Amino acid sequence: MIKPTFLLRGILGGVLLLAVVATTGCGGAEQRKARFIAKGDALMAERKYDKALLEFRNAVQLDPEDGAARVRVGEAAEKLGNFPEAMQMYQSTLAVDGTNALARARIGRIFVLAGAPDRALEAIDPALKAAPDDPGLLTIRATARMQQGDLVSARADAERAVGVDPGNQDAVAVLAGLMRRAGQADDALALVQKTVGSQPQSVDLRLVLAQLQLDRKDMAGAGEQLREIIRLEPEQLAHRYRLVQLLLASKDTDGAEAVLRQAVKDTPDSTEVKLALAGFLATQRSPAAADRYLATLGNDHANDLELQLGIGDYYATAGRRKEAEFAYRKVIDHDGDGPRGLRAKDRVAALKLRAGERDAAAALVREVLQANPNDADALAIRADLALASGDPAAAVADLRAILRDQPNAVPVRRALARAYLQAGDPTLAEEALRAAIQSNPKDRAVRLDLAELLVRQGKPQAALPVVEKLVADDPNNVSALLALYQVQANIGAFDEALLTAGKMKTLDPNGSLGYYVTGLVEQAKRRPADAARSFAQASERAPGDFRPYQGLASAELAQGRRDAAIAILERGATATGGAPQIVTDLATLLEQAGRPDAAITRYETLLAGDPRNDVAANNLAMLLVTYRKDAGSLARATALAARFKDSTNPALLDTYGWVLHANGHHDDAVAVLQKAVDQAPNVPILQYHLGMAQFEAGQQEEARASLQAALTGQPQYNGVQEARAALAGLGAPASP
Repeated sequence: MIKPTFLLRGILGGVLLLAVVATTGCGGAEQRKARFIAKGDALMAERKYDKALLEFRNAVQLDPEDGAARVRVGEAAEKLGNFPEAMQMYQSTLAVDGTNALARARIGRIFVLAGAPDRALEAIDPALKAAPDDPGLLTIRATARMQQGDLVSARADAERAVGVDPGNQDAVAVLAGLMRRAGQADDALALVQKTVGSQPQSVDLRLVLAQLQLDRKDMAGAGEQLREIIRLEPEQLAHRYRLVQLLLASKDTDGAEAVLRQAVKDTPDSTEVKLALAGFLATQRSPAAADRYLATLGNDHANDLELQLGIGDYYATAGRRKEAEFAYRKVIDHDGDGPRGLRAKDRVAALKLRAGERDAAAALVREVLQANPNDADALAIRADLALASGDPAAAVADLRAILRDQPNAVPVRRALARAYLQAGDPTLAEEALRAAIQSNPKDRAVRLDLAELLVRQGKPQAALPVVEKLVADDPNNVSALLALYQVQANIGAFDEALLTAGKMKTLDPNGSLGYYVTGLVEQAKRRPADAARSFAQASERAPGDFRPYQGLASAELAQGRRDAAIAILERGATATGGAPQIVTDLATLLEQAGRPDAAITRYETLLAGDPRNDVAANNLAMLLVTYRKDAGSLARATALAARFKDSTNPALLDTYGWVLHANGHHDDAVAVLQKAVDQAPNVPILQYHLGMAQFEAGQQEEARASLQAALTGQPQYNGVQEARAALAGLGAPASP
């Protein structure tokens, strides 16, 4: 199913168009300016935005102080995706006329698109004070408040806007969305149908209507709306993709393929739609069918370097490095150090970097930057190389210097966000991503980055409008759907998350991801049997993926079947070639089942294949000192834990200190274990280890306090009885 957001274009562009201002000036310049504006308005109505932009620019050249003409330039630039120019036009209008409400509204709209509701409200506030009943401004405020989670105030603003102007498309769309959220789907449907009846050319409202019909399982009605939308805007591929998704949800694979093949015919210059058809064939037919299609396409258009780059991107995204590099090398052979050749070198460098071939990647980056020192992709890869070498400060300095010359370079801002994250500053990372979105609100990758960051920061509600817009703009993007699922799951919207997971299965029925996330939602809804079935289906489709086995095991544990969970993880360890995540979970369950020797064996095998695995080394050292008392085991634990001497991770410090304690170095152990407790004071087992070391070191008062903290609540760690006995020996009660 398709779930377009109710801000499919943020705030609908039509609501803010200016009427032509009649000019009766006494000079020819005024008349010529009026003609430029009138012609531009006509071209905008015909959706010929590039030509309209030229007309509006001509008007501004005649009268640079005309704020209305500048706003028109911004509107046309927005339609073409040139948001930096649009923002520049709106801001320059305010520099001349700070009271221009339309410029403030458009600035607010861009901030809403960028997921920055606070800045949107700040931008429109002066205009709202002057015109508190302006429907366009009220709608932007409603949207911003909705993004902030203030649905009551948002509803009041939207209702007020519709009351002032019942035909305002923006206001109707936002109000319908709020009604839908409130469970008033019938009222929302009636409102949108009425408005579409009076404005049949409104693409945006038809999209809203299609979604409302889908909510009612009216697949035919939704399909009718989408076909009419395609007729109205045949160049907008996103509309065709929505219809494809609808047909797939209706099990009409042939119909969906026909829509894409027609799109290829209707837009012969579009590389995007050709690659979309290839992706469709790979997921709905077979990878071989996609390969045959791309081979024919590449041979028939050997000199279309953009297409060859796109074919390389297709294979790179699919993880088929050999085929991707072959396509890129063809472009390099044709174009050398030309613009497309340099882009191909950037992409090969990115492949090399992902494969761990840093020297080869660095050499290619040097070639590109020698030919074009301002190549944004090469600079981003150079920053990635710095980050891979563990030097985020150098990457930050380099990227910030680049942005002084290229402030709207989105790849560089994305790289800067990654650098800030590695440097431990998520706030600056978020600022960098929001600045990138402001430069280009339609950039899908940067919006996905922002959504993922907001989720990691514990702000899923703020991420929701970002991912909803992302899915609406690119409904066939599985990564976007995954981001939407993650946000929905984080806010507890499990029914919506299940629908999103269903769309993922529809788009990629042979893949495991949709089934895996379905299992996660069913698990969250306390339906372990259903979850187990979904995880099993995921394992069938991707036997080498560790995640479905983890899900299956957790489903068995939820039903109290630990032995079954162990059996699943053992099977998963074999199928995945000993994936560390599976082995770690398996060893944990084996220890809980009273089989520490089996857990030790698992970790030894894991470390034999990957000696640098700190998690395995840590857990193995702790198992050895906990369950074995022979000199050989103690020596092995000591050697393993030595690597954690200077760690800042409290769990790793705890292991090092506990091994010191086992070796009889109690004073040294206390110093190390105290550092671990200082970083994680509410972890009972850390308090237990510290208390026992203090007890042996003769620090009785300190030991008493630590052991009391270790026994607070109902602790479950191995050693609880020892802690109680030690505390009793100190003459203290077993719990505070």
